[in-house]
Amino acid sequence: LSYLVVDVLIWWFIRDMINDFRKKKLKLPPIAYFSTYHGSISHLPTGYMWSPHVVPKPN
Repeated sequence: LSYLVVDVLIWWFIRDMINDFRKKKLKLPPIAYFSTYHGSISHLPTGYMWSPHVVPKPN
């Protein structure tokens, strides 16, 4: 659940930049303002990198 919350917050902060890029460079329509579209929601594998000072390396 916490990953989802972080992903949504990040999306809300960067979606304007993403939409500008989509419209100006890619000639694609913008993603809806209240959309929750982003990588991990679309069932793509997502890698999260953490400092070993925060989370120890797995064995």
